[in-house]
Amino acid sequence: MRRVSYAILASAFLVGVATSHAEQQDVSKGKFAYKLAEGTVLEFETSATYTSMRGEGNDVWQHKAEYTVLAASNDALDVFAKITPHETKTSKLRGYACDTVQISPEGKILKQGQLLPQGIFPGWSVNFEMPELLGQEDGAQIDYRDPITMLPLQAKLSKSVKDGVIVQKIVADPNSKVLEKLPVKIKELEVENIFSEKEGLPISSHARFAAVIQVSEQGATREIAVQAETKRTAKSSLPKDALAKLKEDAIAGAATFKALRQATATEDIDTTALTEAIEGYLKKFPEGQFAPVLKDIRTQVEKSIAQAKNWAAIREGNQAPDFTTKALDGSPVELEKLRGKVVVLDFWATWCGPCRVLTPKMKELYEQNKDKAFAMIGISADNSLDELKDYLKEQEIEWPQVYEGEGGTTTVLYKYGISKFPTLVVVDKKGTIRGVDVHPPQLNELVEKLLKEEK
Repeated sequence: MRRVSYAILASAFLVGVATSHAEQQDVSKGKFAYKLAEGTVLEFETSATYTSMRGEGNDVWQHKAEYTVLAASNDALDVFAKITPHETKTSKLRGYACDTVQISPEGKILKQGQLLPQGIFPGWSVNFEMPELLGQEDGAQIDYRDPITMLPLQAKLSKSVKDGVIVQKIVADPNSKVLEKLPVKIKELEVENIFSEKEGLPISSHARFAAVIQVSEQGATREIAVQAETKRTAKSSLPKDALAKLKEDAIAGAATFKALRQATATEDIDTTALTEAIEGYLKKFPEGQFAPVLKDIRTQVEKSIAQAKNWAAIREGNQAPDFTTKALDGSPVELEKLRGKVVVLDFWATWCGPCRVLTPKMKELYEQNKDKAFAMIGISADNSLDELKDYLKEQEIEWPQVYEGEGGTTTVLYKYGISKFPTLVVVDKKGTIRGVDVHPPQLNELVEKLLKEEK
């Protein structure tokens, strides 16, 4: 039985909070309007605590959400959304994500850009901060559909109005039939939304979710839980000149990302078109809303181009690029000082399945030649240094290992243009590349042949 991701589990508990906008304030008939004029800015503070799927206790997420109405008509509202994370003990993300969302007066999302995160914490979406007042009456049994998994779930809806405050509560039935075939048992799934009837705006939302999931085919289970809340902290209006600039920025940003998608639509990525699209936006909006992410993309494109050139030079008969670095034990690793030896450079990672399959054969190669004019160096692209160390200990790997998971243009990975794993590069006693992507048993035969050659 497969594992169930947080997207399937936790997104369901927010589904009853889909966005809705209408013109009337008649709660009994389910009509509720966000009184949002063009230029209105709503700000929210949102937080969540949820069970880490890595088994490391709880993760904590906090962010500021800002929604600016770019245009308002009887048919649609264009809203510019900006999500800025706060640093927490378990989340070190910085910067922000932004994009435009278009919704109908009834709250249906007509268009949504691809730049907003789909689940910054389990179950999050734009409609967590800006929920819908559902049209059914108090006490109704409702069917609603999870917008991510499209699972139809059953729930009880309750509504109350007091002193101009509307409270809506959605409690899902843990025995919903659709869940019977999934490896999950829901213990609690509840969402509460609070609105200001006079303002026509949300005040806050709260969500609680708890479940037991099966995490292995042997029937092992884990308990998970999510508690999330958001509160509107401010309402303001953007000056006309600032709003006009934001509109222009949003249009330019959308056009730029459309051009980027077109440039990357095929395997042969058009890096020239990528660069031109990015530079065109940055020239007009050097500090625009999309500038940070586009600058990051430009850096990655430039790095990829340079890395591809580096890889093109890793060919038999070429001199192996020299490098100086340190192994995990702190000892220096210098290719130049290994002249006179046959060197095998093993570019790998513990998350790479084929790399793990290759491990026993690489151990055999090392054992057969470690007392000869031979050296083997592992260059790891692991994300976690601890996971790398654990694997090396478990597999009793003895040859030097260089950790380069943090990347950068000074790494051996970059100098050799490595983008796939495993990649094996064989260097002879004179420092010349004699084999690229040669695997056992051909690798063993090549090493044996090169060991017989003179320096």
